Amino acid sequence: MNFQSFGFSWVGTGRRHVLPWLAACVVCLLCGAALLHVDRVERQRWREAERLRAMVQLDTIRSRLEAGLYDPLLRIRGMAAQIIARGDITQAEFDRAAEYLLRGHRNVRNMVVSRGMVIAMSYPLAGNESVIGVDYRSIPAQYALVVKAMETRKAIMQGPIPLIQGGTGLIARLPVFVDGDSRFFGMVNIILDVPATLADAGLQSDDLPIEVAIRGRDGLGAAGAVFHGREGLFAQSPVEADVRLPYGSWRLAAIPKGGWDKNDPALVRSRLLLAGMFVLVVLFSFATARYIIDREIRSRALGLKTRELERSNADLERFAYVASHDLQTPLRTIGSFAQLLERRYRGRLDSEADEFLSFITDGAHRVSQMVIDLLNYARVEGAGRELVPVPTAELLDDILSYTRTDMDQIGATISVGPLPTVMGDPTQLVSLFQNLIDNAVKYRDPTRPLEITVSARPAADGTWEFCVADNGIGIDPQYSEKIFEFFQRLHPPGTGSGAGVGLALCRRIVHRLGGDIRVESSLGQGARFLFTLLDPAEAARRAG
Repeated sequence: MNFQSFGFSWVGTGRRHVLPWLAACVVCLLCGAALLHVDRVERQRWREAERLRAMVQLDTIRSRLEAGLYDPLLRIRGMAAQIIARGDITQAEFDRAAEYLLRGHRNVRNMVVSRGMVIAMSYPLAGNESVIGVDYRSIPAQYALVVKAMETRKAIMQGPIPLIQGGTGLIARLPVFVDGDSRFFGMVNIILDVPATLADAGLQSDDLPIEVAIRGRDGLGAAGAVFHGREGLFAQSPVEADVRLPYGSWRLAAIPKGGWDKNDPALVRSRLLLAGMFVLVVLFSFATARYIIDREIRSRALGLKTRELERSNADLERFAYVASHDLQTPLRTIGSFAQLLERRYRGRLDSEADEFLSFITDGAHRVSQMVIDLLNYARVEGAGRELVPVPTAELLDDILSYTRTDMDQIGATISVGPLPTVMGDPTQLVSLFQNLIDNAVKYRDPTRPLEITVSARPAADGTWEFCVADNGIGIDPQYSEKIFEFFQRLHPPGTGSGAGVGLALCRRIVHRLGGDIRVESSLGQGARFLFTLLDPAEAARRAG
């Protein structure tokens, strides 16, 4: 940055003149560090929210997969029960039972029964003729799991594996023992179509916002091979969940489509806001340093040239108005450093320099409040808590209990009518009512005692219309929309007006809560701020 383009020069400056430049540099470094910390915190918050959303979606898929896998197991248990009850089963009995058990299951390819190790029956038979007469011992990939099922006498889910009749599938195996569990009859298997099973769990949907991979072929869990999705996904810090199988498990992993590092629009806006704040802090800091040094140089060089100093003062005041009032975004650190300079160098410079340091401290206080207002405005959506039913009568009682002393001092009276319970964020509702009451106090008519009335009435569409009315100086109707805009004020500084953020914050809060806000007023006739909030029953209806 070329500071000479702003009129900044190190030439001819002594030690006293270098100190303000150093102070400005320190302020900028502190500001940059603070903003980087805020950015890290916001990014961490966003990543945690992304992981939570991905975990919720993955858990839904896990539940559907488990339901889709356990339901066929009930079918083969039903067939096993038929065999155990009779000690055997004929082809006709098998066909009738299988037709009933598999009715409506679109992800089932077929059911087979073996006598000993040889497959004897299949339903449906069409398209599966090649499996009849096959001995499991001739298929090593399947025989090992058949033996394990016999040894454990439990159902086992195998696959995805190549099928005898072609293609791949999942095989649920259940050993059947008859004659009081003393004789091994054979196996009851049900073969599931892999794409259909995954589709039933939602994994084939184009609208799925996450990318999913599954490992654990043959129920081996995290140690098994990947059979769906990218294997590399497991190395991208995914959220994970286990699908419990009758014998073993599958490991699911998921990341958002596009990865964890995709840019979120809200995060981009936050970073742009922080970058803008930093630029303004830099300009304000070095402009303030220039202000101190220029006044010192003029004081020493020109002595008693009061007129020139007054003209310079006016120019600097206009600059301060633009930099610290209309563009206010510096941080509280500016004030802290100015106070340090004031304590350390008071009396070592002349009285005017001491006065200038006081100017910086006062200006920093306004800047600090602006930072708070900006952050409150920016976080109305992102940091708002879950909306809950809020009794506004109790909430307003709490607010008035804190402001009663101030109201008594200015002779103000507040009348509150019956107020309903609405759906909202308690913290943001407190900010809403406080801003509207503070606005009435700031713009009261000095010729008469201030009177504020808060009331509510049912409105259309299941909402409540609130009214905060006062008998203050009023507002010209042509500005009824402008006052809700950011940094818009109708009064100059020094007249008790705020930073132009309060009413903009009110509108943002009301919009977040599903309502709207407007003002009815005319000059000298007071103002009525009207806003709507949702009744809890209406909020529940809309959510449903």
